[in-house]
Amino acid sequence: TGVQTCALPIYNKGGLYIPMRRRNCSEGIRRILLGSALVTGVVLMLVLSKRDARWEVCSTAAPETRIRACTAIIESGYEPADGLSRAFSNRGAAFRRQGDLAHALDDYDQAVHLSSTNSRALHNRAVLYGEQQRYDLALADLDRAIALDPEYANARSEEHTSELQSLRHLVC
Repeated sequence: TGVQTCALPIYNKGGLYIPMRRRNCSEGIRRILLGSALVTGVVLMLVLSKRDARWEVCSTAAPETRIRACTAIIESGYEPADGLSRAFSNRGAAFRRQGDLAHALDDYDQAVHLSSTNSRALHNRAVLYGEQQRYDLALADLDRAIALDPEYANARSEEHTSELQSLRHLVC
């Protein structure tokens, strides 16, 4: 009658292979593919929800917790360069809050290296340079941050505008 039959592998709960004959091979394959797609979708949703939770902690938590969450994101291998840049910048901010300026600077440098348009990383690094009295570097980063994102509130705040003017005075 032209209906193709095929043996499809079916596994029971014990993991034993039980071949099963189907009258319509394409229907059996379609069911297997649909089941696989559903399982993949569920796994993907779980991974993404865990990823979103990590990003929330990496962006807002207390320094020690933030460092762990950002490190997990960095080491996950799933983030594109822009996402990694953001995670490094956030982790750098947490290190800076803890007073670990060497690790903070390393992370800010990595963030800027991964995305030269990350105005927050540039701003954060500029503030750190200012604290280290490396005013020429601070001024360069602040100027770049403002040029990239003139609306970025931290870089344009009154406090940082006066810092920028002070830095220009010291450098010039």
